[in-house]
Amino acid sequence: MKKWRTEVIELLQSSTLALNWAFVLLIPLLHKYLFVSGNSKRQTVKLFNFIKRQLKTDFSPEQTIRRLVDYMPEFYRTHRQFINCVEFLENREWELALDSLIELADETEHYFSEDFWLGLADSAEKMNLTDKANYCRKQIKRNAEDIKSKTPFGWTTIKFDDTHF
Repeated sequence: MKKWRTEVIELLQSSTLALNWAFVLLIPLLHKYLFVSGNSKRQTVKLFNFIKRQLKTDFSPEQTIRRLVDYMPEFYRTHRQFINCVEFLENREWELALDSLIELADETEHYFSEDFWLGLADSAEKMNLTDKANYCRKQIKRNAEDIKSKTPFGWTTIKFDDTHF
């Protein structure tokens, strides 16, 4: 047993994937020793209860816009409208931050994800900006008609010509 432990430790120390291996090796041990059930003398430790929690689906406009900013592709982080959006968020100007993200998409003419537009539309509705919410929903339809596919959240699609995206 000691030899096995020594070999595993040496492997972990020499491996560039040491963290991954440690996680793979520790999960069965955690499960075995922490999730003991049916034994009245041992108390069950529910270490991973957070997995069972319901995800929050109703976010404030600030939270939604911050999430969109956090998942914005690196390509846009130096763009003027992105920088403006971050500054508006720091100054608690939610409507101006929303406007900056819409302007970013308009100025670049890139196809942002459906989740991006839904997040903006939801934020606009919560701030009673129905015209902007409707505009964001139209962008989802535009994406569907023009590129005929869905762009994953955190990505954008760039149109080079009528047949190449």
